[in-house]
Amino acid sequence: MKILAWSRCFVAIYCVCHLVVYIKVQTGVASRLMYSQGAETTEKLHWKLGIISRHMQCTEYPIREGLGQLVKIVKNVVQKPVAPRQLQDALTLADIKQVVYEVRKLMEAGSSMNGFVHPRNYHLEFVVPAGQLDRSIEREPITQSPDDRILLAMTEDANRALESVDCNMVLNCCLEKCFTRLFSEVDSLLRDRTPPAAGSFAPNSQPFSATAKIPHVALLPALDRMSHIYASPLDAAPLVKDLVGLSYFAPFVASIVHQSLQRDSLACEESL
Repeated sequence: MKILAWSRCFVAIYCVCHLVVYIKVQTGVASRLMYSQGAETTEKLHWKLGIISRHMQCTEYPIREGLGQLVKIVKNVVQKPVAPRQLQDALTLADIKQVVYEVRKLMEAGSSMNGFVHPRNYHLEFVVPAGQLDRSIEREPITQSPDDRILLAMTEDANRALESVDCNMVLNCCLEKCFTRLFSEVDSLLRDRTPPAAGSFAPNSQPFSATAKIPHVALLPALDRMSHIYASPLDAAPLVKDLVGLSYFAPFVASIVHQSLQRDSLACEESL
């Protein structure tokens, strides 16, 4: 029960952050087609939309096979810090933060115990199909149509962005935002369960004791509620808006679009 509750919470957080970053990368790459030509005709616009539609079909992997891989690895990683803690154990906020720290360390370090292929870019395991990043694989440029070559170039641009240090930084900022929200929820739960100090008429104005505790078993329903907040599209919408509004996001996506524009303006002219 405790492994399931913690796993659901972690999967929900990682899934939201991975998808937000991944989709922004893909839409940034797709923007090159929409803005690479000044004058538009109806025919050219329809062609661009068709290319973009085919490009965005790649987002099916993270919400299917990639999500399954994420669930499997998170359940394995959560075992180590959570299993030793009994349901009757009383946990402080510091204890809960320690669990999160240990799970994140195992997840984001690309530990070999998880079978990660990309140790410095662990998130690629969940958003890119195996083999897609292997540039040693021979392509078939001779048999490809102009549209196929553009799609291949878009995929390579997206992969380079996902492998970049900037992507890791943006993803880490998203995770920090989500886990900070998790800690805030736990903090509120601890405050509600902690009786006010003797003689105090305004408990919320008093410094909150770092030693306040909550039984592990009482924390599980809260973790489950939090996982539903991240998993529900309507409930997650304000969070996604906050993530996209992070200061690092705009320049990161802008750099993707700028690089694509420089590369693809000639490709578009050659294909039409």
